[in-house]
Amino acid sequence: MRKYIIALSVLALAACGDKASDKIEMKCGVFKVVAHVSPNNIKATVGGRDFTLVNTVSASGARYDSVDSDIKVTLWSKGDQWILIVNDDDVSECVSVAAKKSE
Repeated sequence: MRKYIIALSVLALAACGDKASDKIEMKCGVFKVVAHVSPNNIKATVGGRDFTLVNTVSASGARYDSVDSDIKVTLWSKGDQWILIVNDDDVSECVSVAAKKSE
């Protein structure tokens, strides 16, 4: 019986894994951004290019920076507001186009 309960617990945790993410569609300056946000990273399409952004240290809000890319992309959120920063100098406030929960 104990093994059965442990097996069910493991299956329940696996089912709750990283499957669900928030899909956010935004317009940030001249860029269209589609972001799939999970707790540790964002898979984002910015201006037609795909990026993986990882959660980095931030004094305020949630900050995600691109990795392994020739272009530095940062998405920074505070509450429901997002800012897109490209190559540390092009800063744009983002306006939500649509938001929905995917599973």
